[in-house]
Amino acid sequence: MKISSLTSALRRLQEVVVRFPVSLLLLIGFAVLSWLEINAGYYIPSQQFYFFPTGTIVGITAMLGVENLRFQQWKKHGLTLVCVLLWSVYCAYLPDKNMMYFDSGLQFFILGAVFVVAAFFISFPKKNQDAAFWGFSRNAVVRLCESVIFGVVIFAGLSVALLSVDSLFDIAVSDKYYLNLAVCCFILFTPIYFLTTVPDKTKKYQADLSFNQALRILGVYIALPILGLYIAILYTYLIKIVAVWELPNGWVSTLVSILAVGGLLVMLILYPVWLKKEDKVVNFFTRYFGLLILPLLVLMSVGIFRRIADYGITINRCYILVLNLWFYGIFIYLFLTKNRHIRWIVISPTIIFLLASIGPWRISNIVKQSIYNRLETTLSQLDFLDGGKISMTDSKIYFAQMDSTAKASVREPLDYLADTYGMASIQPFFTDDVTAKTRYNLIRDLYLNLTGSVSNSIYFLITVDNIALPNINDYHSFVYFNTANGDTLSIPIHNGIHKLVKAGAKDGDYVENIPFSTTNENLVIKESKYSLYIKEVNGHYYRQNDSITISSFDGFLFYK
Repeated sequence: MKISSLTSALRRLQEVVVRFPVSLLLLIGFAVLSWLEINAGYYIPSQQFYFFPTGTIVGITAMLGVENLRFQQWKKHGLTLVCVLLWSVYCAYLPDKNMMYFDSGLQFFILGAVFVVAAFFISFPKKNQDAAFWGFSRNAVVRLCESVIFGVVIFAGLSVALLSVDSLFDIAVSDKYYLNLAVCCFILFTPIYFLTTVPDKTKKYQADLSFNQALRILGVYIALPILGLYIAILYTYLIKIVAVWELPNGWVSTLVSILAVGGLLVMLILYPVWLKKEDKVVNFFTRYFGLLILPLLVLMSVGIFRRIADYGITINRCYILVLNLWFYGIFIYLFLTKNRHIRWIVISPTIIFLLASIGPWRISNIVKQSIYNRLETTLSQLDFLDGGKISMTDSKIYFAQMDSTAKASVREPLDYLADTYGMASIQPFFTDDVTAKTRYNLIRDLYLNLTGSVSNSIYFLITVDNIALPNINDYHSFVYFNTANGDTLSIPIHNGIHKLVKAGAKDGDYVENIPFSTTNENLVIKESKYSLYIKEVNGHYYRQNDSITISSFDGFLFYK
């Protein structure tokens, strides 16, 4: 029996190698990079860190999409490789993680989510494959949870074994052994085990509509009553605002979105029950939920437009608006088709949000241009500006004399653009080069802080770029310290950090934060028996007594 089980496991592993070689190579590559970072001090560049995990998903999704084409196997792998290479080009142009602004980060997240979701439906492009889609998706989710649980159990069990060796036999077990174990369990074992459970290109089309009791309890006896309670609350609120004739609260968009998404998920879960027409409550819910929620979607639309009117357009509000429009479309479609094609619950938002996040028409570009236009109009009305452009030397005199409302009309769009798109996005509004500044320093130097007073306590955050660690042959042991995990260390580190912070906290500083990066040598403490390489440190600087307190730091300690 054991030999048979081992043979079966090796056979399934061989099938994964033959079926998903590109994704498997990416997993191994990511594991090797992680081992090098743990054991040899190699720093994984941000672009590689982005590419390898998501590239693995791209490879899996691409293979699921092409494996049923009438091509030779090498051509299928070639198409998969092309998809992965195109994704690698995109990742290569992504900024480093410390320069990943909201715009680029959101786009990367949405594209990654699109590839994950597409893996569930890309194998089912033809009509009347909803039952096969449901069975494949159900099994994939169950197997994925199973794989993660197995990985956690193996990691926990072997970690306890290492801890036992350390505690019982006084054999020092370095933290790197636990980290190496985590790489083996979660980067290699968990995804590879999951891939061995993915049905092959024939079995995945079998309409497996088996429905266990746990899903029935979750869908019928837990989810449906909760959705009913949500509907009752929101309809009561709808009646209230109509009676008093007031605009809806901004929270209503979130609550209606939760209700709509929850309803769609329950429809997916209860699809086999609906097909069998064996439960009247499920039949009624599946048939008429789309009609029940339409008045609430109108309430959501009003809430969205109220937020935009009160506070302006943002990327988040635009995506919520797209979500609201998609709710209208999907619920009307499901009602008209009598819920026959549940695949479109998953396919349609994937396509819509993909189109909304790529190309020159993407939402972030529309929002950026809208804020640009608003800021240009505001600056053109300021008489002291030359051609509507801000001078760092001349303009601050006038900004300092403006009231808080006028300051906010300039500061708020500058803040949003800088936070969302980076400092380069606001460069067209300045005569000086501001790309090297931080947003905090820019607001400080222009006297656009709305409080108008100097803070006595300033929060600082210092990060070290490109840590160059010493030759490990010169040291006996190595420890990674992180005070957030409860690590303690009795090494004087205040002096060097105090000098850096004081240099950043200039007189007349209007900001409450000093975030900046520094070079390796500025935060290295070397003594005869040890060297401490600080990676990140944060705390508070107090002007009154020119002192600092350190809240937390993490770094690398080498000692002889």
